[in-house]
Amino acid sequence: MKWQEQYKEKLRTADEVAGMIKSGETICLAVMSQPRLVPQALCKRKDELEEVTVIQPISTTDIDWYKPGYETAFTVFTGFSGPYSRQALKEKRVQYMIYGGRPIQTVMTKMPLELRFIDWFIIPTSPPDSNGYVSLGPMLWFNRTFLSLAKRVVAEVNERLIRCFGSASYAHISELDYLVGATFPPTYWEVSRMMSDYERNCVDAVGSLVASLVNDGDCIEIGTGTLTSTLTPFLEDKHELGVHTELTVPGMVDLHRKGVITGSMKQFHPRKVVATAFIIDEADQPYVELNPGWELYEMGYTNDPRNIALNDNVVAINQALLIDLTGQVAAEGIGHQMLAGAGGQNNFCIGASMSRGGRTITVLTSLDDQGRSRIVPTLPSGTPVSVQRQFVELVVTEYGIADLRGLMFTTEKQRAELLISIAHPDHRAELRREVQRIYG
Repeated sequence: MKWQEQYKEKLRTADEVAGMIKSGETICLAVMSQPRLVPQALCKRKDELEEVTVIQPISTTDIDWYKPGYETAFTVFTGFSGPYSRQALKEKRVQYMIYGGRPIQTVMTKMPLELRFIDWFIIPTSPPDSNGYVSLGPMLWFNRTFLSLAKRVVAEVNERLIRCFGSASYAHISELDYLVGATFPPTYWEVSRMMSDYERNCVDAVGSLVASLVNDGDCIEIGTGTLTSTLTPFLEDKHELGVHTELTVPGMVDLHRKGVITGSMKQFHPRKVVATAFIIDEADQPYVELNPGWELYEMGYTNDPRNIALNDNVVAINQALLIDLTGQVAAEGIGHQMLAGAGGQNNFCIGASMSRGGRTITVLTSLDDQGRSRIVPTLPSGTPVSVQRQFVELVVTEYGIADLRGLMFTTEKQRAELLISIAHPDHRAELRREVQRIYG
């Protein structure tokens, strides 16, 4: 059967697909570039469904099951706290998942067994090309693996979804069970630009300090965050930068256009911007679409420290919520409240540490939006450690750079003093008193 005939046979409305989903089944939504029509149609059936398990790895759409009153019909799991899920997580109406205790991005070989329980996988795609292949869009993550292993696959076919290069970025019509037409603007994950006034005042200082630590020819990774999303303009005077990252951040397209990012000195995927997700503004989408210099790979490939370390001079730049005086980084939550997710920060810190000439840079403002120090004696009880202290090397605040490299044989007090030197001056005396109390 020709793919065109398959396409017609598989067309359904969102309500028709939602009507096929049964109580007790498990549905999974594509990561970041998430479907909208089928989930909302399913929510309309909340009074007739029970215990439908929903896996929404990262919430980029405001689906009704985040509202109170949907708990009987849906048990929702998410792996990254965002603006739509944060209140539901706080109220324990949504569960935070840690991917079975294993770093899902690096142990992909075990995923086939773990994903057999997915009854429905729902993903936005582009329309098929002349050979019947749809693009999975600019947010790949582990969507290709999910698509391959789920029992049934539903595609919301959207003409506005861009196509990207990469070996895992496409699927054939024959791999899809049902197709739903969609015309709404695709919903992608966006880097938060909601900075506090204090953060905004620190951008120039932090950006300049980070730029001083990046050399021509380095291969950079920049994580998502309010501060990290502002760093690319400070790199405009660099040359021959490469990119191997989990996701791109605002301004990377401009650096590529201007010839700052060339990838010419990369050993692994030279002259390619390599990521698992292209987070780009709508105006930059035409530049990235079918640009052979930009390639997507699944998360288990981009975030594998062994692959990261195949490039020399990898610089992993990521943001912290808090850092304690031994160097432990908290980037997911504070106490038992999840504010974000681990993402690939730990993987890239390990990979950069393994890279010849590599290094890690952790950025944070000295104060939070309530005037409290982000450099703390100890992390609050229940706070997850996102990066272990042995992989934390260069720490940057608006007050300077703490270089923790080569401190293997120094005391905890000496390490703490370096971090206190870049804390806010109003908090340094209290931090030193705490050091004396804890370490004597």
